[in-house]
Amino acid sequence: MTSLTLDAEPVVFEHNGNVLVSYCFNLMFYSVNLSTPEQKKAVLQIFDEYMSVYGSRMTWTTNPATGAWKKLNGNVGSYMTPHDWLLSKPEDEGFSFLYHGGKKRTDASDITILAQANPDYSVNRHNLSTFSCRFPLKDVAEGSIDLPALMQHWSSVLQPHHAHGGLFAGKWYDDMDERPLLYGVLTPLLMLYPGLQFESEAEGLYNRERQTGLYDGPWGADWLVALSDAFLDKLGGLRAVAADMSPYPVLPYEGGAVLQAGDMAGLGADGDPASLPAYLHLGRVIEPIRAKNIPYVLYLPAQGTASGFKYAPELTDKWCSRFSGIGSPAQSD
Repeated sequence: MTSLTLDAEPVVFEHNGNVLVSYCFNLMFYSVNLSTPEQKKAVLQIFDEYMSVYGSRMTWTTNPATGAWKKLNGNVGSYMTPHDWLLSKPEDEGFSFLYHGGKKRTDASDITILAQANPDYSVNRHNLSTFSCRFPLKDVAEGSIDLPALMQHWSSVLQPHHAHGGLFAGKWYDDMDERPLLYGVLTPLLMLYPGLQFESEAEGLYNRERQTGLYDGPWGADWLVALSDAFLDKLGGLRAVAADMSPYPVLPYEGGAVLQAGDMAGLGADGDPASLPAYLHLGRVIEPIRAKNIPYVLYLPAQGTASGFKYAPELTDKWCSRFSGIGSPAQSD
């Protein structure tokens, strides 16, 4: 497979009746602290807007206190929602919630909303909270969901530190002993198709030993990259970034701007970032603020280890820097 058919069925890999990986679109927001009253209200607004479209298709959620799975059967209101508890939760405790589709609770799904706000995800530790929403391929490809406009809107609501959106290898919610199987599928996909992204549970954490993490900036280009004003200022300001991004769009909002690498997201081919020239262009624009030496992203199955897999630092560095490019964004793509 060297291209993505956007009207295709989203399921890519199954094993023993479980959906391991499902192609979809995703918006991922990184916040300095999702637990403030203002951020919680923003989260609830986005939750309501997302559920107004996809709530009837949700089949699974979790108990926010225990993590136990709850079956929804397409009725989000059949179990408590974040409206019932989020605003009253103490700010220093953090919070999390998860909703997704699929026949099984472990199935990867192209409709998912996930918030992770740990009390340690704070500016004092340079850790970040994460908030992500997934979308079916057809909805974005056929225009019922305008993902660039939606990212611009939700970035205005949430005021993220930075964010990204594009094609996503949605993985299942797995048990630890199944992860070697998952990584055996997911890591080769990411190395083969440069336009794919994914979520790592620890991606918001700052590594004290390396003194690096996504607090420092995005880990690379995607179809859409939202930058707060603080990052835009480091790149010379909004006008300079818009000029560097030309001929590709920049969508400003109060507090930042969304950089867009072309009219539609691309999968790419053969592990070659040059197969996505617009992504390379965006990557060169944001290279001065890209987070470097990111830990704990890509893993490989490994026999003889206690977990059955191992961290792959060289692959991680290669993946994170794949759209860095060489030279000025003004050079021909």
